[in-house]
Amino acid sequence: MKEYKKALQCFEKWRDIRPKHAHAWERVGATLIHLGRNEEARKTLQKAVELMPEMWVPWDNLGRALFNLKLYEESVEAIEKSLMLKTDNPGALLFKRMSLHNLGQVDDAIKTYDDVLSLDQNNLGAIANKGLAMIIKGNEDSALELFSKYLSLNSNNIHILTDQSLIFQKNGMMDKVIGNCNKIIKLEPNNTSAYYNRSCFNCNIDNIEEALSDLEKAIELDPRSKELAKKDKDFDKIRGTPLFEKLISSIYNND
Repeated sequence: MKEYKKALQCFEKWRDIRPKHAHAWERVGATLIHLGRNEEARKTLQKAVELMPEMWVPWDNLGRALFNLKLYEESVEAIEKSLMLKTDNPGALLFKRMSLHNLGQVDDAIKTYDDVLSLDQNNLGAIANKGLAMIIKGNEDSALELFSKYLSLNSNNIHILTDQSLIFQKNGMMDKVIGNCNKIIKLEPNNTSAYYNRSCFNCNIDNIEEALSDLEKAIELDPRSKELAKKDKDFDKIRGTPLFEKLISSIYNND
């Protein structure tokens, strides 16, 4: 963060010395994005594209700033202008896809993922997001295939492991669900969701002792897990038992 602040000071001096230089405005805007100052970045990059509309980089960064501001339609417009000037740009294609996805245009988003993957078949962002789009389309087999490919390239992504687990759970593949929960807990030992989910899955396959142990850990990490467990149908098998009732009462009450 300190490096970006120092860089911003240098680029701002450059811009002030050469106020009609598009590159200077673009560098200021790009650095502002890194600092999370997206509204300032948007205004700065708009100036850059006014000064040099034939340069693809400011259009690209303007699209990213607009995406961060959740102005998805404007983001798509800016990124499309960038892609007209530089077609082989996986990063721009990915941001276009994410904007389309957020606009609910899933088919267009999938096409954009495919465009990204035609340029870079191992692009992790495109693989992951195409997998999510396939879930929305109801094509879970394709989603699993994409998630498996992602994890073969990067096995440590907790979000992908979780998304994959949801499909496994829906299809009754409880051993694989628990396997993924084990991986998540190994990567992040205090992951409340992984303990809670593993507790649910263990309960479904009658591993009651393990289910109660994991539920206890989940409540210890986040007492709000008690409220979830009180209503969760996955615990119907043990609801009313002394150990379960003790766990969801006041054992870790944080009131």
